[in-house]
Amino acid sequence: MQCRWCSNRNFSLGPMCTHCGEWLFPRPEPEEEPAYPTPEDEELHAATVTWFKSLGVSLVALSALTLGGVNTYTHWPVKEPPLVLPTPTPSAESETPTADPLDQLTAINTLLESIKHTRAKVPDTLGSCTNLASDEASLEEVVQERDEQASQAPALAADSLSDGESLKEALLNMVQSTLTADQKYLTWARKGESVGCTGVPATGTINDANQTAADAKRAFVGLWNSDAEPYDLPSYKWNDF
Repeated sequence: MQCRWCSNRNFSLGPMCTHCGEWLFPRPEPEEEPAYPTPEDEELHAATVTWFKSLGVSLVALSALTLGGVNTYTHWPVKEPPLVLPTPTPSAESETPTADPLDQLTAINTLLESIKHTRAKVPDTLGSCTNLASDEASLEEVVQERDEQASQAPALAADSLSDGESLKEALLNMVQSTLTADQKYLTWARKGESVGCTGVPATGTINDANQTAADAKRAFVGLWNSDAEPYDLPSYKWNDF
């Protein structure tokens, strides 16, 4: 037989070439021995089985707990909230306490004392050309205070008095007309300083404003004194303001 490796012709019937020693026929493959599990494989298999069993038990337990929690929550007894009784709404009379006449008169009197103090700053030479420069400075202070008093008066209350509406109206009229008269005097004094003083004329807007303020003071004082006397509050004369 011719060798497939070296092409030698072999007359021998042996399985190998007599020249190169290679097998003339394909060498039979050895049969594979069956693989038997080792101790390590058995331990791994046992651990895997145990892990799956534990996982199954855990899943069953978790499902049971979940179902039990849902069932408990669904059937848990609900406590009824306590009955809340509606709070009675106070009546209008209880919400607004009755004002005290004395408190209102006292508040008005505080403003009157301030007005009286301002009146004392009006120069005695007002209307003449004597001391015109100093009179102008005094009038500026007087007008400023009169303006503040006219702003405070509307906030005062007199509704607890029987004639409170009339008293309040007379007060507002007095402070406003007095402010107007003093403003006109100040305008005259400033003009006298700039162009020369000739004195307040016997007639004109200044005298009219002065007379209006005097009438308003008399009207207010008449109402005030009748209301203040029962409460031992001061009485005033019209020229105090």
